Amino acid sequence: MIDYALFFNAENLGKYTRFAIDNPSEIEQLKEILRTIRLKDPNIMVYVCAYGNELEDSRGEKFLYADSIWINGSLTKEMVSDGFQYNLNIEPSSIELLCDMEDLNQSPILYLQSDEEMIDLSLSPNLKYLENTITLYWD
Repeated sequence: MIDYALFFNAENLGKYTRFAIDNPSEIEQLKEILRTIRLKDPNIMVYVCAYGNELEDSRGEKFLYADSIWINGSLTKEMVSDGFQYNLNIEPSSIELLCDMEDLNQSPILYLQSDEEMIDLSLSPNLKYLENTITLYWD
């Protein structure tokens, strides 16, 4: 997992990080939806769940790819889903509670907070921290 702001910042996006939605105007729509969702709960934490390995494009450039966003806080799935009701072109394929996903306990959940700080959220007691996490997945 990577901090949302770190993944989607203008310097990284497209060069070092790439998301399932690759149209710049749709990325801006997604950012606006997430800003609106944050108004419902300013204390939520938003993460980008990237694959653990770097990919390489046709030019030999390495990048991290992600196709899901995790939102941790007091919001319900319905509250998050409502944010996409007028933006169906970028609606996630699924919106689920992380605790309902089968593969949650199968591998470490590493969180890159900054360029230099990484923690393992799958270690107890950190895993309890994720129990209210909602996952948004695009395929």
